[in-house]
Amino acid sequence: VHTDYSDNSGPKRLRSLAESGGYTGIKLSDEERDEILKRDFLIVNIWRNIKEEPVVRSPLAVLDPASLDKEDFVAYEMHYPERIGENYALRFREQHEWFFYPRMEKDECLVFKTY
Repeated sequence: VHTDYSDNSGPKRLRSLAESGGYTGIKLSDEERDEILKRDFLIVNIWRNIKEEPVVRSPLAVLDPASLDKEDFVAYEMHYPERIGENYALRFREQHEWFFYPRMEKDECLVFKTY
């Protein structure tokens, strides 16, 4: 179980994407980047089924953040050729509430906040 970004790596990833253009190739000026970093911002993921059949095995599960405590998070580094990222692993607790989208079809998606 992991998150995609930590408190430190979310802003760091925004800086990296602003410079590289990320998947879209759209780069941000230093001024645009700095303006975003002054505010609250989100990084979201979109998850969808790529097959014609509905997902019946190993669906993506998401954890309700309201069921987390600060002590549940354990930071660790992820080393890539071009950067070092930071992520959180999570300690198991009975109080955690998990959800998944059953039998997700190809024309459906799950949008969720990762930072």
